[in-house]
Amino acid sequence: MTMERVVSKNLFNFKLKGELDDDIQQADAAMAKMGDPIKLMANLAKLPLAEFSKSIRGLCDAFLGMSAKHPRYLTGVYSCNHSELKVDTTMMETMLSLFLSILQNC
Repeated sequence: MTMERVVSKNLFNFKLKGELDDDIQQADAAMAKMGDPIKLMANLAKLPLAEFSKSIRGLCDAFLGMSAKHPRYLTGVYSCNHSELKVDTTMMETMLSLFLSILQNC
């Protein structure tokens, strides 16, 4: 017995109309008011470490704040055992130096 081939419903083959939703246009306008992101990040890299850390924390809170409140994310967080956390001490230094070298090459 042969099975019939599944016919694609073309769920992902839609043609773009070239229109942006209003919320996307508002977000783009807000980002444009902030200025050139490369220059902003380069200026952040020049700050003393304490101010740099505070600024990066603010960026993370702003960009990740909404996703951190998502029910699926919260379910994952609260289902984990958080009694112990191990972090390689050189990892942060490596990440910071990589970040700064990228900014210097821009």
